[in-house]
Amino acid sequence: MTSPEDFISDYTINVVAGFELARIISMKKNLAEGGASFVFISSISGHVGITGTSSYASTKGALLSGARAMAAELMSKKIRVNTVSPSYILDTGITKNTFSGLSLEAQKKIMESYPLGMGTVDDVAWPVLFLLSEKARWITGSDFCIDGGYRLRQ
Repeated sequence: MTSPEDFISDYTINVVAGFELARIISMKKNLAEGGASFVFISSISGHVGITGTSSYASTKGALLSGARAMAAELMSKKIRVNTVSPSYILDTGITKNTFSGLSLEAQKKIMESYPLGMGTVDDVAWPVLFLLSEKARWITGSDFCIDGGYRLRQ
């Protein structure tokens, strides 16, 4: 049901914008001597099929594969490129907006699909900070799924 215009808009926001920033920052004149680290925010939707998310999920899947290719391309400049793939995060506008249109029963069903409970912004921020730090100096081309066990459900 998604229009081509909506697909293009989603792709521009979720893929092109971040890749364009990375392109500009990775230019020699903008690059710090020691290299850099880019962390893109993908989504668990880029890994698993979730009803009603085809446009969003396809952009997040493109982000995952594009970031891996970018990691290979930028290694020689000492630029690390990684992604994190969170699932629903309790304290964000997206989750609040999604949940506001659902019955309490539907909200409960979603919440129960996370064996470790639903995450918070901090659950995503700390791994991102780690990947940006020198502590992650040997990690590139990787994706960290931050989903409270969502993908492991039976």
